[in-house]
Amino acid sequence: MTRIALPDGRHFAVTWSIPDAFGGMTDAMLRRSAAFHRVAGVDVDVLTFDARPDTPDVERMLRERGVLAPGVRIVNLYDWLRSHPLPGGSLRHDPETFTPLAPDEATEVRRRGDHVMSRSRLDVDGTTLQTDHYRDDGTLLLSDRHDTRERGVLGGRSVVLCDGEGRPVRSWRRLWTLYRACSTP
Repeated sequence: MTRIALPDGRHFAVTWSIPDAFGGMTDAMLRRSAAFHRVAGVDVDVLTFDARPDTPDVERMLRERGVLAPGVRIVNLYDWLRSHPLPGGSLRHDPETFTPLAPDEATEVRRRGDHVMSRSRLDVDGTTLQTDHYRDDGTLLLSDRHDTRERGVLGGRSVVLCDGEGRPVRSWRRLWTLYRACSTP
């Protein structure tokens, strides 16, 4: 087979998540990623943005089923952030918007084995008001609130990234701004 030369650099495929049962677009993305590796010899990282705590298990199961080809790996944003600190940036440290959840405040807890990966506080109607993400050692990684006041109106957003000690170091008013911060060197 003739190899195709692709530009130097990292190659990504981006999707919100890889559900347990998938087809269509997710299947096509995984096949296309495998073809990049097979035809051009490049590795492809499939970047997911959901807060699913079992991404390593999903990757393992997909490999066992033969769905995930060699040279293709699943990289979850929250798992990546757990081991890759972001360089300096702005911090809007407002004590009213940075209020990490205490264990008894959480109405939903996601675990990976014995480790708590996230805790969420839900409204009575099930709407997520806040999700705190944690590292394997239990320190706070990221606090994402959906119920702050912005210009006096309830419903603003506060996304606060914490250092390895759980102290706030960067903040944003939108989650997409965090995504962009992760993509810039």
